[in-house]
Amino acid sequence: MTPLMSKQSKNETAAIRTQLAKSSYLEHSNPLYLTSSFVFEDAEDMRASFAEEKNRNV
Repeated sequence: MTPLMSKQSKNETAAIRTQLAKSSYLEHSNPLYLTSSFVFEDAEDMRASFAEEKNRNV
């Protein structure tokens, strides 16, 4: 490996690995928090969706 390649690898690794401190669980990489949200037309649309009267993602 050339010195230039080594320097690039270190900079890329540092950019990824220095975001968060490791917790007591000693994880290998930063956790991903995958979330979604959905928009409803109005309160009635939301109520019907949660009551499974409409086939929607909730």
